Amino acid sequence: MQIDRRNPLPLYFQLEAIIMELIETGELKPHEPIYTEGELMQRYGLSRTTVRQAVADLVKEGYLYRRRGKGTFVSRPKERHALERLTSFSEDMRARGMTPGARVLELEIIEASERISDPLEVEKGSSVWKIARLRLADGEPMCIQTSYIPTGLVDTIEMADLEGEGSLYELLERRFQLPLRESDEALEAVLAWPEESQLLGIKHGAPLLLRTRTTFLADGRPVELVTTLYRADRYQCVFHATRDPRP
Repeated sequence: MQIDRRNPLPLYFQLEAIIMELIETGELKPHEPIYTEGELMQRYGLSRTTVRQAVADLVKEGYLYRRRGKGTFVSRPKERHALERLTSFSEDMRARGMTPGARVLELEIIEASERISDPLEVEKGSSVWKIARLRLADGEPMCIQTSYIPTGLVDTIEMADLEGEGSLYELLERRFQLPLRESDEALEAVLAWPEESQLLGIKHGAPLLLRTRTTFLADGRPVELVTTLYRADRYQCVFHATRDPRP
């Protein structure tokens, strides 16, 4: 691709498309530096201002990242997740050829607030497990997951069940014979607070994808409420939709 000055699209936008094509074709590979500002200016006949805007936009969108004093590099491709299937984080990462991991941040029994009790269909103040974990993919932080499960359904959970490659969904289905069937989910964009930034290795205020899920058993009872904070630079959700034919 080349810059087309007859194209009504802004020059910086055209350069963004060119850089993205270089990434997709493998000419620019993950964690390798992109061309310098001077090289991009000379190669495409653009001003420094135009080049800087294009690169800054791609950094903001998570396709590139900067290292102070070293330059700008290609980010690792975002992991894509289709929302039409109910899968655990571990299953999701293994399907992508990555090794899932977990570090338990909290494992305790708490009293359910209204925010927790309503989707779980239990009384406010009743006992629920709170399980907070930093989830890893090939050893790198991907998200923070916080699950709430009624103690009436699960009487005991050990730290060893959840560390490393342990899967909560496998635990529920195999040990406790709780067949998971479907879920209701919601997505929204949020900004990282200091503690989240430190755990995920990102800047304070960086964009996160908040995914809230209520998981149901085969008999329709809710078994889990889970909130997941994904790094927006490493994860994206994809949807497939169809339109009913007009009558």
